Order: sequence, then structure tokens, then C-alpha cells
Amino acid sequence: MAKRVTALSAYRPRIKRGPIVEPQELADVVARRTRLSPADVIYAASSIGEEVLYLLRTGRSVRLPGLGMLTPNLDMQGNLSVRFVLDRTAMRRSSAGEKLFLGEMTHPEHRHKRPADLIALWNTEHPDDPVED
Repeated sequence: MAKRVTALSAYRPRIKRGPIVEPQELADVVARRTRLSPADVIYAASSIGEEVLYLLRTGRSVRLPGLGMLTPNLDMQGNLSVRFVLDRTAMRRSSAGEKLFLGEMTHPEHRHKRPADLIALWNTEHPDDPVED
């Protein structure tokens, strides 16, 4: 018998990830929209990255306008991790009147379906391996 998570993972919508955006590509895009050169954008981003890491290591949260907040955390062994919380206000502003997700996804036909619907689909397509209750 299949596990519930197997059925849901098989049919839920997922993002089809594109290639990673490297610093030069991002710098080129930002430079086209601003008065900065790509080299200036890369330098500023590198400098911001170094300072943000330092501030996180000192226990301070860092808000990045239009992006979100980075907050330092420690695990039980004292290892640093960082939590990122997306700036939802910026997301709402940027998506007003337009589709929020602009990329490609798998199983777009299953958006807005309930887990029970996906399990029923699994059971129909896999009668020899139904989801266990």
C-alpha cells in the first residue's frame, strides 16, 4: 500500500525550476533598470552580502527593502542558521492585477484540488497500490 505522502508528491503542482541566476545576469538586469553599471551592482551586492553576514553573526536581524527579513537562529549545538521571511507587502504590490507565479509548473491542472482529490486520482491510476488509510 502506498503512503499518503507518495500520492500527494506525485500529483501536486511543483515549480519547474529554471537555471540558477548567476551574479552577472542579475547585475545586467539591475543595471538596465538603474543608473548603475553591472560592475557597480556586483560590487554593491558583494559588499551588502558581507555586511549582512557579519550583522547576522552578531545576532541582528536584517531587513532588505522589497525582499524580506533575515533573522539569525542557533541550533542546540550553537550553530548559526538564518531564517528568511519574504516581504509579503512587496509581493502583493508587485502582483496587483497580475498572476503571482510567472514560471512553469508541473501538474497545473491540479491547482486548487484538495488532498483527498489527489489521493482518489492516485487510487484510480494505481489500483494495485492504493493509499493506506
